Amino acid sequence: MQAPFPDLSLVDAAPKGELPSYSSYRALLQYGSQSIHEKFKAGAPASTLIAMRSQLVDATIIHIWQRLVDEQLHSHIALVAVGGYGRRELLPHSDIDLLILVDQSDNTKINETISKLVTFLWDIGLQVGHSVRTTPECATEAIADVTVITNIMESRQLAGSPSLYENMLDATSSEKIWPPKAFFSAKIDEQKKRYAKFNNSAYRLEPNIKESPGGLRDIQTIAWVVKRYFGALDLRELVEHDFITTEEFSTLTKGQEHLWKVRYVLHHLTGREEDRLLFNLQRDIADTLGFSGEGNEAVEQFMQSYYRTIMEIERLNEMLIQLFQEALLFQQTPEKIVEFIPHFRTRNHYIEAAHDETFNEYPPALIEIFLVIAKNPEIEGVRAHTIRLIRESLPLINDHFRNDVRVTTMFMELLRQPHGLTHQLRRMNRYGVLAAYLPAFQNIVGRMQYDLFHVYTVDEHILMVLSHMRRFAVDAYKQELPLCSHIMAYIPRKDILYLACLFHDIAKGRKGDHSTLGAEDVKTFGKQHGLSTDDTHLISWLVKNHLLMSLTAQSKDISDPAVINQFALIVGSIKYLQHLYLLTCADIQGTNPTLWTSWKDNLLRELYLKTLNVLKRGLSNPVDKLEIIEHSKAVAMDMLEACSVSRQSVEHIWQNFGDDYFLRYQPDEICWQTQAVLKHHQLEIPLVVLRKETNRGCTEIFIYTKDSNSLFVATTTVIDNMGLNIVNARIITSQSGHTLDTFLVINEDGQPITEPFKLDEVRESLQKALENLGTLPVPMKRSTIRQLKSFGNQIKVSADNTTKPGLTALSVSALDQPGLLSHLARCLADENLRVHDALINTLGERVEDIFFVTDEKRHPITSSTQLQRIQEHIQRKLESMQN
Repeated sequence: MQAPFPDLSLVDAAPKGELPSYSSYRALLQYGSQSIHEKFKAGAPASTLIAMRSQLVDATIIHIWQRLVDEQLHSHIALVAVGGYGRRELLPHSDIDLLILVDQSDNTKINETISKLVTFLWDIGLQVGHSVRTTPECATEAIADVTVITNIMESRQLAGSPSLYENMLDATSSEKIWPPKAFFSAKIDEQKKRYAKFNNSAYRLEPNIKESPGGLRDIQTIAWVVKRYFGALDLRELVEHDFITTEEFSTLTKGQEHLWKVRYVLHHLTGREEDRLLFNLQRDIADTLGFSGEGNEAVEQFMQSYYRTIMEIERLNEMLIQLFQEALLFQQTPEKIVEFIPHFRTRNHYIEAAHDETFNEYPPALIEIFLVIAKNPEIEGVRAHTIRLIRESLPLINDHFRNDVRVTTMFMELLRQPHGLTHQLRRMNRYGVLAAYLPAFQNIVGRMQYDLFHVYTVDEHILMVLSHMRRFAVDAYKQELPLCSHIMAYIPRKDILYLACLFHDIAKGRKGDHSTLGAEDVKTFGKQHGLSTDDTHLISWLVKNHLLMSLTAQSKDISDPAVINQFALIVGSIKYLQHLYLLTCADIQGTNPTLWTSWKDNLLRELYLKTLNVLKRGLSNPVDKLEIIEHSKAVAMDMLEACSVSRQSVEHIWQNFGDDYFLRYQPDEICWQTQAVLKHHQLEIPLVVLRKETNRGCTEIFIYTKDSNSLFVATTTVIDNMGLNIVNARIITSQSGHTLDTFLVINEDGQPITEPFKLDEVRESLQKALENLGTLPVPMKRSTIRQLKSFGNQIKVSADNTTKPGLTALSVSALDQPGLLSHLARCLADENLRVHDALINTLGERVEDIFFVTDEKRHPITSSTQLQRIQEHIQRKLESMQN
């Protein structure tokens, strides 16, 4: 015989008339929770689990009520479950929302009883949220706040006076307040605001299962409207009223079941109410739900199933909201019908198929509909019945369809539309058309890469990149990235760039190099769509090389003419350079909102302009170092003389700086630093000066002092301790033995330091540390951020003596951790290495740093034994940091 649930014998043992102990009720809840989890492990559906949890809480609260509340008060008070508890949708750590109805608000005995009840519930471990109101107060609050009427609509009585509860329901019925039309409008407005909080996208690194677009709240919104409009208690009535099909209802309930199960596991793992699908828990959730595979396969499969689920819910929500709109808002409004081409018409500004057989009779209409919407911005959307027809017609999109010249012509025409392209491609993705038309796209729908660098799913990232590319062509956004907007204005075939956006990551998740595979996909597409050989080659080249410019800018010394000349040689022409620059900027912006910084903006612009100069001169006439040095000197001297600085004094100190200084610094930097050195007369004291913001998008720190092996360690430690990020370091030693060090830094949000007090604090801290190099500053202990704890630290240290003549390049790839740079600096100092240059690059959870070093005698490290010792030292240090 099956044991009763919950087992009230644990609390029924108390003498009659006495309230059982706290521990008895805690045991009841604990055993009940364990029973529910056993059901979960046995494979019970999530709907069973949440119903059992609600049953457990019901029984507990009612049991306490019966022993705590005097029977004489039962006719004056009613206990009501509201919100998720009212819906019987409780997860392990959901709040218990209660409404306590009273017939009078100033009854001392009732108030004392309520206080004891709520306190007791908290003491046994139930997280109770409660309100105490009379029926008139409920009506008043509900009129003022749609969330209150929503809670009341979901209510159910637990105990107390039935008449009080019935009176409250009557006072808040749709006949008296919030009629269906007004309620629907308020809920749609509420949903729009909720979507806006998530930038209208749920396809992010840590989505909110409950509140994000496509989340549980979308399903609840549908249920609320159905209940207010039909008085329905179950979403099945949507089928009965012909709002959705049986298949769509099944999709909706399966999606709800999946989200409930994920949310159950999330509560269980965190031990608290948590709705964010936290990055550091995603792997554990995947394991718990039975996903398996090598490396990140399991977690990526789990996240793809999650994102595909919410895409279905989003689509159904869109369709149902529109049907409700037609039933509630437009019911009394005369229909405005506009006939378009034979296959479509609009009804109240929503497009619909001319008849149910439109797509069967003319399959190209499956692409044509999106082209029509893009051409007619007054169209507000697609009618729900037509969305359903599109979904049902997806099997028509086969190889014959994809090779139909009518279809390929319309798709290319869509890409050339001046407005609406991004919206229509998003709509095509949501309805499943894009993945059907471009089979390679199917694999990336909902695919998340398990790292901190890519914060969107691959399909969402591609559409975000395309959206940023489109912004370059819109005058309203030209102040965001003026150079991009300027270049875009002179690109005659913008559709080439849009195709590069669509294909640049389309091969993610396939075995092999995604850039190479994507470039091959372009060739197939080009043949199908009648693109010229030149256009196909350009798009294919862009896809294959879409990471080239970013990697060159961030991992190579672009002050070196040889680097620029080599990059220009690969790019080959101004046309290819312009297209690659635009794709690179859009790609970085569409990868991660925090990734695009003023530093990266200026770094890429510098690489673009330098390469443009080389290409204008001709590849056979490259810029050489001497030419750059003489140009920098001449421009800087003109700037200094304009500031009334004597040429003689400038030439005197420049004699000590060496040619490398003028090669690696811009004229404005040379001018600023020269003035600072000339004004600095106490050479025994380190000179530290800061420029708040330079044209490189960073705060620039310049240090002029006697050279020391401890200098780099002290400087990086101070800067790191102050929460600043070093993005570039240039270290040059003058012939007089003084070092000219420049550190470009940004704050944690990727911007230059703007507060005067912070600039003073940085300068003073550095000054103090550099004056006391005998006692190095200690790296500040800081906690590793939550998401980083999900990664193993795969450390790679390599050395190369061919990157820069006379220098050894030490490359370090490791998990980003607080204090990492200062610890690396100490390793280099321990090995008696001098740092001459440093390129600091953070890619999500990993750093890719390169240090250009020599030994104490300024010679590169050529001994394989010494290089191996250095690499092992760094490896040990980083491993100890992790442990």
